Amino acid sequence: GIVVAVEGVFDAIRVWSLGIPAVAYFGSSPRAQQTKLLQRLKPSRLIMMPDPDAIASVADYASSVCGRFDEVLLATLGEGDPASADRSDLIDSLRSASPITSKLDVLDLQIGQVSSWKT
Repeated sequence: GIVVAVEGVFDAIRVWSLGIPAVAYFGSSPRAQQTKLLQRLKPSRLIMMPDPDAIASVADYASSVCGRFDEVLLATLGEGDPASADRSDLIDSLRSASPITSKLDVLDLQIGQVSSWKT
């Protein structure tokens, strides 16, 4: 069913502690070989949960692979990374993950972030 892709091992351990399968991609976003490995898992839903400093690169990655998975979503935390996040913040972030179906979805998210910064 669901696989959550996160930056590091401790992030993955934290997500697994909630009973949700997770993988670490070890960097600011997954690479081509990691995408092939993710495809072999055949998740119906791939949720990307980047650290705050890597949201843009992971969103771009998500838009580039959305055709390879049934559903690709982007879950972001207000601050901090998944390893240090509170359980309720992690769950809320996963529940409110934004679907990524094209580069336009990424642009919509970026516009929304800029609008929220101005208010």
